[in-house]
Amino acid sequence: MQVMAGNSDLSDSSVVNRLMDLKDNSSNDSQHIGSNRDIAVESCSVTRPPAGLISNPLSFYNQRRPEPVLRKILKDYPEVHKYPAQNRSEIRAAVAALRDIDARLVIANGGDGTVQGVITEVWRQWPEKKLPLLAVMPGGRTNVISQDLNSKLRPREILRGILMNYCSGNEQQRKTRSLLRIDINKRQPELGFLISAAGLAGGIEQCWSFRNRHRKWGMFGGLGTAAWVIGGLLGTPAGTPLLESRLAKIVADGEPIPGDYQQIVMVTTNQRMPLLINPFWQQRENSQGEIKITVVSHETRGLWWRSIPLAFGWRKLLPEQAGFYSRSVNHIQMQLDQSFHLDGENWMLDYPQQVDVRPGPALEFVAA
Repeated sequence: MQVMAGNSDLSDSSVVNRLMDLKDNSSNDSQHIGSNRDIAVESCSVTRPPAGLISNPLSFYNQRRPEPVLRKILKDYPEVHKYPAQNRSEIRAAVAALRDIDARLVIANGGDGTVQGVITEVWRQWPEKKLPLLAVMPGGRTNVISQDLNSKLRPREILRGILMNYCSGNEQQRKTRSLLRIDINKRQPELGFLISAAGLAGGIEQCWSFRNRHRKWGMFGGLGTAAWVIGGLLGTPAGTPLLESRLAKIVADGEPIPGDYQQIVMVTTNQRMPLLINPFWQQRENSQGEIKITVVSHETRGLWWRSIPLAFGWRKLLPEQAGFYSRSVNHIQMQLDQSFHLDGENWMLDYPQQVDVRPGPALEFVAA
């Protein structure tokens, strides 16, 4: 049995040769930019415990973001130690280094896959009662987690806001988020926010392939995704499935969901999704902290014209007898084949395996 995270392990290079010094350019970091330095910043550098920024330089927008801009911001915060991390092994080493200096804030700068890796490693390596505060900067093609936590600010403004709120101890800008706990065949559990499985996982893979093939025409990122979706809708005759079905036997709180093959499976604890979409409905009252799951059966027809009602959870147009299912639950057992997606990363399964999903820990984030 083998489970692989497609983009989480980009290489197996030595972390020691990649990590920056704990105080990146400490001689420069100690310099003041000028007399306009905020009082809270000065107080922070003197009285606050260490913090860390783990940044993936290969993340989509980090490749286009000027590194000197981030360095200029960090000059006012010498207690923030910066680490580059391109894969899970480097993330693991960076988190271990921050744990050893008892960092009380860990900032993840990258796409959802990088953020998922940082959060999971922090949860694994820190004692439960001494977990640090967490924060997220958007740096990838998908930034679902960041959009749930932060306002639509520019990344540099998000970093400034996170550091200022951390320094000032502004608890009004702290948000508690419950996470998913994912167990796969006795491996170490993973934490995450969003799972996409069944035909939806296949559709995501097809979309990525489309964007890569048409990259030279500018069809990457959101533009490429929109072009793929529109092309799929126009090329789908009425009454046929929009997505190819895949094996997904699902039991939610002991209740089997009809069908062994499904077109769409979505599982999340996010309170807010991109573009104000909300493909979840029929939640119980007082369901905060529970898992939200939506399933669309492989037998469903006309999904292409129900795509907008599905995106916004218009329950009157999405009856269960037509193959639409949405609930808030406490435990999900899924038998899946081929792959599923966890926070933007492709997890390959070499044969049908059971994936158990339960409520994970509630962690505290500093928002901008």
